[in-house]
Amino acid sequence: MFQSSWTSFVLSTVLAASSFVSAAVVPRLIKTSQLLPKYDYIIVGGGTAGLTIADRLTEDPSTNVLVLEAGDFGVTDAILTVSYINKTLLDLEPMFWPGLFSVPQINLNNASTLIGIARVVGGGSAVNAMYTMRGTASDYDRWDQLFELDGQKSEVSWSWHAMLPYFKKVRLIS
Repeated sequence: MFQSSWTSFVLSTVLAASSFVSAAVVPRLIKTSQLLPKYDYIIVGGGTAGLTIADRLTEDPSTNVLVLEAGDFGVTDAILTVSYINKTLLDLEPMFWPGLFSVPQINLNNASTLIGIARVVGGGSAVNAMYTMRGTASDYDRWDQLFELDGQKSEVSWSWHAMLPYFKKVRLIS
């Protein structure tokens, strides 16, 4: 029990510290007077995908990228608390788009359910206890086969072996 608590404490501390560093260094608000007359790329949505694309594009320092996000930075205790058990919907409510409901679900007696779509820098990853999952190797290999045209492979591969370097890259903090 003690080992588990200690491990959780260390992991929580490291993740919280990395969140503070990311929030202090990477994202920034700019005034309209600071906007450039033009950008090479404008990315709508500062979720995981949008920020990853912006990061990759700006590996070339001559590339100007503007990321537009409707939500806040979300550096709050509700996000920095790694354990989902300690979070409540009230803590996270400001970080979701309000009033989004599904169509009536036949198998739920035509009930509509709330759809949680994050509205915060970091997107759904900011509010889901920082979990990440990827598919199996066979998932990616099957996806790669979808892009074959008349038996010809496309120039871009989505196979497990082609994607593996990117999976490893995203796990590095640099």
